[in-house]
Amino acid sequence: MKSLKILSLMFLLASFLTSKADEYPWEKYGFNFKVVTLSNGKYQEFHDLKDVVEIGSVLFNTQTNKIIGFVEKDTLLFEGDMSPHLVSRWVSPDPLTEEYSSWSPYNYVLNNPIKFIDPDGKEPIKPQAGTARGFVNTINTTGTKLGLKTGGSAHSAMMALGKTEWTLNNPRPMPANTGRINTFKDKYIYTEKGGWVDMAHFMFYAGKAYQYKTAGKENPIGEAVQDGYKQEMSDRLFAKHSAYSYEDLPSDKFGAEFAVDFFDPKSDLTFGEQLMNYLNNELGATNPENAPNYNSLPEVDPEDKPSRTNNTTIPLYTEDNP
Repeated sequence: MKSLKILSLMFLLASFLTSKADEYPWEKYGFNFKVVTLSNGKYQEFHDLKDVVEIGSVLFNTQTNKIIGFVEKDTLLFEGDMSPHLVSRWVSPDPLTEEYSSWSPYNYVLNNPIKFIDPDGKEPIKPQAGTARGFVNTINTTGTKLGLKTGGSAHSAMMALGKTEWTLNNPRPMPANTGRINTFKDKYIYTEKGGWVDMAHFMFYAGKAYQYKTAGKENPIGEAVQDGYKQEMSDRLFAKHSAYSYEDLPSDKFGAEFAVDFFDPKSDLTFGEQLMNYLNNELGATNPENAPNYNSLPEVDPEDKPSRTNNTTIPLYTEDNP
């Protein structure tokens, strides 16, 4: 009898060791044990036997001990999801790594987001000087795939681009959904007629102008541009390094004009196709190397003040205004 009990116990133990992930191996024998954890159930703890598990934003194979993929989610627009398990991975090093060598190149605001912010709206730098095609490809393939939207979805997306929010770090309304554009490789696009275009400014003020148009404002482009002036004025206090950077106000105006005079949610063209047509046909988008100041573009963002300021919506570094 005693040997039978030992054999039964060994059988149950073998069944437990060979059971699949997410199964309680004792249940099929009529037992329902509570899993013991270090925190006594207070925190979710890793104790399954899955071949592939999700750790932060990494997909890890526990059998081969190798990373096999990543969880891919973006937050370009309001539909994005910044779930807690996704915030563990930074996708690019800080551009000022060499100036802060004692810190990790992947840290954010010196690891103190309560005290510091990481502002945008600086001037074109060479690593982010791209093309219209590159920018549209990015919004076609990442985040909510904004560039592929049509109809009502494109309308909603355009409205969301102009959304603002207040934060403890910024006592002024700031763009809520276009901040990620500041990390794009093709953030700055050179155009023959419009000079350098900052696509973060362009997209935000496109959204603002479209909101004004939808609300029935008499001059939605002018309203959006006035908001742009207010931002530059506030930058004098909160972000001197980017106040009246030479491409900001022209980018604001071009974005507003695209939203009001060219974007049509009823069009058969996607958002990205309409944007591409505007940048190419109206502004003359071209390779960044064609810009007259391309060779003198900085490699990193200036931290003191813009290399050149512009208090108007008239573009610089064009044939008319070199």
